[in-house]
Amino acid sequence: MVRMRLSLFFCLLFLSALVRAQTVYPAASWEMVPPAAVGLHPDSLAALDATLASRAQGYIDGMLVIRHGKIAYQRTYAHDYAKIYGA
Repeated sequence: MVRMRLSLFFCLLFLSALVRAQTVYPAASWEMVPPAAVGLHPDSLAALDATLASRAQGYIDGMLVIRHGKIAYQRTYAHDYAKIYGA
């Protein structure tokens, strides 16, 4: 009975490893989609983008939203750190 349970356990472990091996995530490039295509609200992301761009939350360099393995929203915010910190 113990041997049968161990065999079943290792079979399930092997099958779960196979399922994980078949999950493919982007490597060299990621697909970009509109936020609504992955169930996100574009207006909410645009509002967050405006807040971050206004520096109300400090100096944030970028925002990247990935959902379901796809880029749904990406923005960068340029700052002159040499000027900001007097370097």
